[in-house]
Amino acid sequence: MRFLLRLYDAPEHRKAIEADRWKVGLLDEASITTSEALGKPKVHDAWVRAYYLHVQGFHEAKLSTRIMRAELEAIEWLLDYAKEAASEKTRNVEDSVQGAELYI
Repeated sequence: MRFLLRLYDAPEHRKAIEADRWKVGLLDEASITTSEALGKPKVHDAWVRAYYLHVQGFHEAKLSTRIMRAELEAIEWLLDYAKEAASEKTRNVEDSVQGAELYI
């Protein structure tokens, strides 16, 4: 989630930099902001599910393997989406650089 926030320069990312730390509430807000900005409600859903898995599965050890596997699908989608977004940003930067070279 933090990667996407940095990639899209979300306002919450700047707040975390100023505060020199992330808080869960700020990450929750940021996931909503990013979901709305990208028109992808699944971003927020995947964040919520990842956090649930982290707390209930890792810290509390209260989830069955079946539940954890069910949550992983949404989390894997978020990882794939982040990779795709990074690739798209990289392509846009490369296109801009090549376009600028025409004017040099």
